[in-house]
Amino acid sequence: MPKTGSGGRISLSANVVDHTATAPVASIVWQTSPPSHLPGGERVVMAQQVGDVLEIDGVRPELTGICAGRVTLDDAG
Repeated sequence: MPKTGSGGRISLSANVVDHTATAPVASIVWQTSPPSHLPGGERVVMAQQVGDVLEIDGVRPELTGICAGRVTLDDAG
């Protein structure tokens, strides 16, 4: 992951909510280190699907895959 707009590193973890559904969903938890200027240090984004783009302090990761035990992301630019 690239550094955030405020110069921090992003730490992500994902929890696959339902990978058996027609459109699998995952919950993504992220935080920055050092904490960004955004309110709160940790975020939870619920029920994300493949193709969804997160906005994290100037960084835009896109969910590119959800399968059992794994969520993949790529830079959406």
